[in-house]
Order: sequence, then structure tokens, then C-alpha cells
Amino acid sequence: MTGGMAYEAMNNAGLQKRNIIVILNDNNMSIAPNVWALSNYFTELIANPSYNRFKANVWDLTGKLEGLGDRIRKIASRVEEGIKVIITPGMLFEALGFRYFGPINGHNIVQLVNILQDIKDLPGPILVHAITRKGKGYKPAENDLQALHGVTPFDKVTGISPKKAETVPTYTKFFGSAVVELAKENPKIVGITAAMPDGTGLDQLQKTYPDRFFDVGIAEQHAVTFAAGLATQGYIPIAAIYSTFLQRAYDQIIHDVALQHLHVVFCLDRAGLVGSDGPTHHGVLVLAYLRCIQGMVIMAPKDEGELRDMLYTAVRHEGGPIALRYPRGNGIGITLKPRFALIEIGRGEIVRAGRDVAILSIGNLVYPSLKAAELLSNDGISAEVVNMRFVKPIDAKLLEDVCRRFSYILTVEDHVVQGGFGSAVLETIVSKSLPHDHVMIHGVPGEFIEQGTPSELHAMLKLDAPGIASVVKDFFRTSPRKTSIETTA
Repeated sequence: MTGGMAYEAMNNAGLQKRNIIVILNDNNMSIAPNVWALSNYFTELIANPSYNRFKANVWDLTGKLEGLGDRIRKIASRVEEGIKVIITPGMLFEALGFRYFGPINGHNIVQLVNILQDIKDLPGPILVHAITRKGKGYKPAENDLQALHGVTPFDKVTGISPKKAETVPTYTKFFGSAVVELAKENPKIVGITAAMPDGTGLDQLQKTYPDRFFDVGIAEQHAVTFAAGLATQGYIPIAAIYSTFLQRAYDQIIHDVALQHLHVVFCLDRAGLVGSDGPTHHGVLVLAYLRCIQGMVIMAPKDEGELRDMLYTAVRHEGGPIALRYPRGNGIGITLKPRFALIEIGRGEIVRAGRDVAILSIGNLVYPSLKAAELLSNDGISAEVVNMRFVKPIDAKLLEDVCRRFSYILTVEDHVVQGGFGSAVLETIVSKSLPHDHVMIHGVPGEFIEQGTPSELHAMLKLDAPGIASVVKDFFRTSPRKTSIETTA
């Protein structure tokens, strides 16, 4: 109910007088605790001591009166119905064209079934407002409403998932701590999340600077427009949103941010193939849909150190919107520098020199590309590995140098090949008439990828080190001795 689509749909159903029953499961939770005003309104009304005391007192008093008591109760029931129209959420839903029933105890199954049987044949749209508790009946879930929202295997007695020894923190934690460090230096920095403070790492900012942290609920569209509004007033909003969910706010990115050249920092966690959450959460489309937006800068770090420096660069960037894309999971384990460093916008780097083939990589596939180069050296193939860093703008100068020195060029990305990083490389090659013989794009094919651990999915799609090495060897064997452009899709 934090998203506008819910109200748009209810308004449409109310206007059409459709025979539809909507059950509002009101447990005061989204993923994190609800932060929306309507939720507070529901809660306050249901718990209102005056209203409940009045009702209890009337029923207690009239129970002691014989014939007169029943008549008073009937009158009180009519008064109660009038009060409900004025002070309960029924007023809102009635205005949308729904007949409202509730609030009722959603854990009283007998009562709930009876109500549904009574109303199932009533004409028109109906809303049943059920009050529930998330995790009801299972104490570990009741005691920690967030922890068991999405679970790995856990002990059924304690509700605790066994944790692997974490030698290196996650990218999310590195990001969260970097935000706090930068916020200490710059009071204009604020953080925005769409109901995912823990999942995005902004819970660290929430604890340190609660007045500079904003959770807007599951409402990515509003999060982006809110960030735009803050940017117009000189703030530097860091909008931390899962990569796959930013697409919900596409219109707002274009019209509210990019069109006005506003400095909004988009930090996109869970980029690439994220594993157990499956195709709904794979962040494999964002490069394609952000790359075509005018004025957008897009970068991806190879490790946690570069993540910190890219965030620092993004905060200091003054040329409009800028996006930072990074994966789920643990960092590489590098030694972090004591201070942040500014990265020149649109500048890549050669991380391993070679003679036979150039592997142009982006983000978290740089290290697998380096390992692939080591494997290829065992077969007598000398591979150069380039960390391009930026998908937009592409480092055209570096790309020109690579095109002049190599006949074989492979681009590698954990993103769909259509419209992604490899496409950006090819567009640059063609637009600048750079010399090229054999260019191949390697990435995620144009189909939905099912569930699996990141390592399993990377191996399946040949995006791990052995896979990249095998793609390079096949590329060498099958490419004709003439100009060619190929794709693994």
C-alpha cells in the first residue's frame, strides 16, 4: 500500500463496480517496519483506548440491563457504525468505491472464514481489513520481524541461521561505512532507501545520522523524485536501491533527475547475478536502460577499494546524475587505502599487459578475467586485461589504444549483452572509426536466468575464470581472418 499502483487499481475497480474482494493483510510491516503515514493511522485507530473503552463500557453496562439493554446496544451499534465512517480507514476505502469490513483479527481463522463466506456473494468491490502479526506462532520470527523475511537454512528451535566465517565484509557493508565516513565530512550528504535500510547498508547512516536518513517505504518512484527535490536544494542525495528495483522508477530518473541535470547519486546494490532470489532479483538490465539516458554517468568497481573511491567520486561529481553498480556478496579482501581517492570520470586502466588478446572487463568480473588470463598463459595465449571502470562515458582513448594493438578483443560483463557494456564498446568503435578485426561480446544471454548461487550461475554462463578462458580459446579457433563482430547471446 506504499505504492501508487495499489490505489490506482482500487480506484479503477471502484469505478467499474467489479465483483472483487481485496484482503488488506495489515501487519505493520513491509520488509523493514512500515514507515508510511497510513499505517500509523490504521494502528492508532485500532489501538485507540478511548474508542475501545467506550465500546467495552457500553457492552458491560447494557449486559446488566434486561430488556432495555438490548435496545441500548442496538443504538450503540448504530453509533459505532457512524463513528467508523468518520474515524476508521473504512472512510478511505469507501471513497474509492469499496465496501469496507473490519478491522478484524486475521489470526481468528473461524471468524475470517465466516466473514468471507458471508460477503462472497455481495455485489461490487469489497475490502476486508485483517490485522495480523508477522511471524505469528513462531517465537523467533515474532521477536525479530525482519530477520526471517528472507531466509537461508536455519535452526527451527532458535530461528538462527548458521553463519559462515566472514573473512571479508560484504560490498554492502563497505558501502555503508563509506557513506558514514563521507557524511562526517559533508553535512549535505543524505541517504534514501525504499524499505531496505539493512539490505543496502544505509542502516549505518541511520544509526549515526538519523536525521539525514530517509526510508520512504516500498516506493522507488517516490524515492527518486524525493532525491531530485533534495538535490534542487543543494543536498547530495545518495539513493541506495537494489539494481533490479530501480527500473520501477525509470520515468522519474529521466524526467525528475536527468532532464534537470540534478546531482543524484544512484547506488545500485545486488548488480549482476545475485543467486538464490532468482530472476526477480538479478540486476542484469540496469546498464542498458541507464546508458541511453542523457547526462548519466555509469561506473562499476572491480573491488571494495574502488567502490569506496567511486562513491567519493560520485559525491564530488557536479555534472548531473551518476550511478554506481556493485554486486552482492563479499569483497575481494584487498588492503584499503587510508583516504579516498578521486577517479577521473571516463578513465579505465590496464591491470595486466598482454600481446594476443585484450579482455575488456567491467565491475566484479575484472578479477575472474585476471584469473582467466593466468589460465590462458598456460596454453601460450598472452591476454591483456583492462578494467574499463566506466560504461558511460567509455574511455575512448584507452579503447583506441587497445584496438590498434590487438586483433582479438573480448568484452566481459555480468549483464545482458543487448545494450550493455559490450554494446557501448562496439558503438564507440564504430562511431570513432577505430580499427578492429575480431570483437566478441560475452555476458548474460537474452533470457531470464533461473535460481542458483552466483558461482553456479557464473560457471553455467561461462562468466567465471575457466569459462572466460574457454570463450577466449574458442574465439581464437573459430574467428575468421577478417573483420567480425560476435556475441555469445
